[in-house]
Amino acid sequence: MWLFQVVAVLYAANVVAQSLNVVVDPIVRLNNTSMARTELQLLKKQEPAAPTVYSLRSIDELESKYPDKLNDKTNVFHFKDTKSTLQYNHRNRKWVELRQKDPTVAPQIFPLEYWIPASYCLDSTSGSGGTISRVITVLLEASVENYMDLYIGFPTYAFSEAIGLSIGVKVGKVMAVTLLFSCAVNKGEILQMQYRPSYVLVPTMEAISYKFKGKKFKKSKIKVIKPFKMLVIDAPEHQCWATNKADHLQCTKPVNHRHLIKF
Repeated sequence: MWLFQVVAVLYAANVVAQSLNVVVDPIVRLNNTSMARTELQLLKKQEPAAPTVYSLRSIDELESKYPDKLNDKTNVFHFKDTKSTLQYNHRNRKWVELRQKDPTVAPQIFPLEYWIPASYCLDSTSGSGGTISRVITVLLEASVENYMDLYIGFPTYAFSEAIGLSIGVKVGKVMAVTLLFSCAVNKGEILQMQYRPSYVLVPTMEAISYKFKGKKFKKSKIKVIKPFKMLVIDAPEHQCWATNKADHLQCTKPVNHRHLIKF
């Protein structure tokens, strides 16, 4: 019998029991989250401080009332009227406004197409079953190949902040999260803990470049950005999987609490 559990336990169709000879690593290794935490600490030391974000009515208000804020080129500006953001591109030395080409199109959020093992398999095929709880810290990093050209010249953290403000979804390249698993396994079953994060399909965007001279913005270029994917910064869906068929789990896959997602 399949068992899926996050908070409640859900039962699916029965499966035929088979005699299994499964070699599994001790589940006590689930407690080994020091690697993910150490990598997260190193990441925080390397990553610059988050930018200061100013929320204004429009780019005209920034130009007329707060032009001094443009002296700090690490600042990010959010414009309520256009649901857009403005940040400095160090490559071309221009201010760039990011906004949806069609603001009526809602960003689409999807779960990752596959589940990631958070634990080794616990074999209870010869045991009496029971319950188990674990707290596991995972570090997720998303590849950036398909939208690298968008933010060459932008600090990565500022680009993520700007896109998130423009589409109303918190996104990023790296996420560390602690997951709580509470699982029940029946006699004759094999248990594994798995999780999957979500990603957002960012709608078609426009990147509008401006020169700022004489306290005035002058539009110089508009670039259309095709839809692309970004990691959603939120707690991933996580479940306990139990079955009497090892083939239904990922017992042979290595468990690494740092995972690279390739979109």
